[in-house]
Amino acid sequence: MKQVDIATGKLSDLAITASRIYYEPVWMPDGRGLIVPSMDLSSGSFQAQLGYLSYPDGAYRLFTHDTNDYRNPSVAADGKTLVAARAS
Repeated sequence: MKQVDIATGKLSDLAITASRIYYEPVWMPDGRGLIVPSMDLSSGSFQAQLGYLSYPDGAYRLFTHDTNDYRNPSVAADGKTLVAARAS
């Protein structure tokens, strides 16, 4: 996942891994991280699971680990409610 410094236009890596693909990041209201569906290629599973990617350090923590395939996350303005669509 890449980040861009708006002032300078400098492009840099936020989170890099050879085995994880990130989709559709959504900022948390406090700006300290993102909710991100991701797929772990090393697991052999093709379902995207939900996780939290902290900012600016880029540490990823998985929230879900099940047979659902999650997409299109959204976070309430207070940061206490998360919803996501389950892909069919």
